[in-house]
Amino acid sequence: MSVAAFLGLAVAHGDTAAPLILDAFKSADVKWQNAATEAARAAKGDKTPQALLAQLTSLPQGAQALLIGVFADRGYAAALPSVTTLAASPDPAVRLAALHALGPLGKPSSVSLLAMSAASADATEADAARVSLYTLRGADVDSAIGYFFPTSETSVKTQLIRALAARNAADSDRVLLMATSDPDESVRAEAFTALGALSKPDQLPALTDRLVNVQGEKARAEAETAVVNVAQKITTENTRASAVLTKLPAVKSDAKAQASLLRVLGRIGDDGALPAIRSAANDSNAEVSEAALRALAGWSNDAVLPDLQRLAQKGGESERLIAVRGFLHVLTLPSKRSEEQTLQLYETALRFAPSPAEKKTALAGLANVHTERVKTVVKPFLNDPQYSAEAQAALGKLAKTTITASASDNDAEAKLAIDGKVDTRWSSGAPQKPGQWFQLDLGWERSVSKITLDSTPSAGDYPRGYEVYVSKDSTDLGKPVAKGNGNGPITEIRFASKDGRYIRIVQAGTEAGLWWSIHEIRVDSQ
Repeated sequence: MSVAAFLGLAVAHGDTAAPLILDAFKSADVKWQNAATEAARAAKGDKTPQALLAQLTSLPQGAQALLIGVFADRGYAAALPSVTTLAASPDPAVRLAALHALGPLGKPSSVSLLAMSAASADATEADAARVSLYTLRGADVDSAIGYFFPTSETSVKTQLIRALAARNAADSDRVLLMATSDPDESVRAEAFTALGALSKPDQLPALTDRLVNVQGEKARAEAETAVVNVAQKITTENTRASAVLTKLPAVKSDAKAQASLLRVLGRIGDDGALPAIRSAANDSNAEVSEAALRALAGWSNDAVLPDLQRLAQKGGESERLIAVRGFLHVLTLPSKRSEEQTLQLYETALRFAPSPAEKKTALAGLANVHTERVKTVVKPFLNDPQYSAEAQAALGKLAKTTITASASDNDAEAKLAIDGKVDTRWSSGAPQKPGQWFQLDLGWERSVSKITLDSTPSAGDYPRGYEVYVSKDSTDLGKPVAKGNGNGPITEIRFASKDGRYIRIVQAGTEAGLWWSIHEIRVDSQ
């Protein structure tokens, strides 16, 4: 008989197909076992599954594994007792199939078995048990995890905690908070990891209380991360650190707890915490002052630059090193400083850097400062073998900085206005009207006092009106430095010298019959 004929016969038998399917399952031929699996999966009603279930434990072990998979796919709940029993089968394939099936078939009572299997030494079976534990359905599964937790072994407790996190069991904070005091540190650490993922902002005070009392460095590190993660869920600006700041005065006599809270405040990065951190940086306890210093050094904006500069100049050797490295780190963060202000800060860092490594870092940072005066700052280091590589790299990047152009209209051809060829041009591609603009990015800040627009080959395409902006920020142009009207193919625009990286010319006139064209634009700058 062919497989196709067998499947047709099984369909024809309907509710009485079980004997036929069982015979195929008992075959030593994998082809027929697979055909039996397909037929069992397609069988209508409950009579065939009932008959197959009654013979499950008498089948060859390979067939048992296949039939367990069928019951799982069908969601056949009546198979749960047999599947649970076979999770302890001596055959690995049967055990694995049973553990997989407990996910769709299991009940809250399956939690203990799955958690113990998830903690087993066999990685394949442990993974299968975890998947089933994480996906086990039922309103009381999370409660069952909490019920089994106190009496479980350490390795099983860890799996139960991970399951709560994976199941997003938001109401499990009672169990997890209890677990933060478990005798075993690995359990405490795992509990804090889960709390960081599951806790809501209103639970932050309780979580902070657990942090200050936690025992063990690994658990403490996870507790600190958990508090940070929950604080970051607070959407209101400048309130994320409130629960930690409220707790800080209560732990003045506990240096370890105080240091933990300071580290947390540093990672939250709420500027409202800076007064407390600044004060702690002067604490007589070395552990507390170092934690505060590291919080400042890892800050997320440049509000701490004066603090780090002061500490870099007055502290001991290790404190100075942390402060300088923090200072240099903060300089790389986005800010509203001008390029010249950033350059001055790097100059300061070069003066108080305590070792060659920090000086090299400062010189490397200068490669990202877009101002011509970088050349002057790095010049003293060019002939020093210790620093010449970094100094040359900074100059090399500066030399590669190019002017780029963009436009509101016909942007793809904006580059033709700066290609050095008067026979090519950028044009608006449409009649002149107010609001059209052409912009240059000079690559770094320069002192600009004059621009020239040359439209000679297209003599009538000069701007009928213009406004010129020079800015350090492409998103905030400020006020125009010049306004006027073009009156010929060469439009020279002079204005009081202004530092800026971006130059934007905005069309302010109207000419229905002519486009606005720039064959070449020249900038007088220093």
